This record gives sequence, structure tokens and C-alpha cells, in this order.
Amino acid sequence: MARATLMAAHREYGEAVTSLERHAEYLRKKYGADILLLHCPELAIASEDIRKMAGENRLPGDLLPRAVADYIAERGLYTDEATKGGNNQ
Repeated sequence: MARATLMAAHREYGEAVTSLERHAEYLRKKYGADILLLHCPELAIASEDIRKMAGENRLPGDLLPRAVADYIAERGLYTDEATKGGNNQ
């Protein structure tokens, strides 16, 4: 673990955040792991809804960071073409 940097993203869910922080600290001490915790705000939309809207070419720009909406649109993620090509991740 000392050769890699791990990043864990989480939303603000109280006790779950504290648990993740404790576990990251344990791994840092035991293995010398380089672990970064990315604090993400909770979005007012579910990922399933984002995928559905993207597949219909109507991304919710007001509910997603502009960079995320652009990334999805530029790569055609969650569209029929992406699904056929195995690029729907």
C-alpha cells in the first residue's frame, strides 16, 4: 500500500464519515498507506436519474457540476452507443 495513493470519496452522512476516517487512519498507520478522503456534498439527484437523463441527451446541468455534465456529454456516456460498445461505466 505504500506505493499507491488511494482516494475515497464520500458524502456527508455523519457516522459513516467518522467510520471511514478511522479506517483510513488505521491503514495509514499499519501499512504506511497514502489515503486521501474527498468530501463530496450530497446531490439532490440519484445516479440512476443522471444516467437515464444522459441517455436521453438531457443532462441536468443545474444539478451537476458543469465539468461532470461536460465529461458525460463529451464521451457519450450512458447512451445507446456507449452501451453497445461497453463504454457505459
